Amino acid sequence: MCRHLGERRKTIDEDIEGLVEKGLNPTVKKALDVVRVVGDDAVRPGALDLHDDADTAQKLLRLVNAIADQMISHPKSVDALYQSLPPGRLEDSKRST
Repeated sequence: MCRHLGERRKTIDEDIEGLVEKGLNPTVKKALDVVRVVGDDAVRPGALDLHDDADTAQKLLRLVNAIADQMISHPKSVDALYQSLPPGRLEDSKRST
């Protein structure tokens, strides 16, 4: 996911720090750290650890979904709403404040 978000550093730790520099929510950073620490196989793209128990896998999936929501879905939703503003309205509201 870090790669998808534009990070191409040497380590996952450096990728996460790059996302922090881009304004990553501290709670999401913690979630990324949990996913990273659980095991090397859990953080490598396309790799699964078949030895994880179902509970661990479900928790990791919830964290990955939360990260994707914060870093991908939420910004796209806000941007779509912003782009749907009527032309000129944003400028009008800036002048009145």
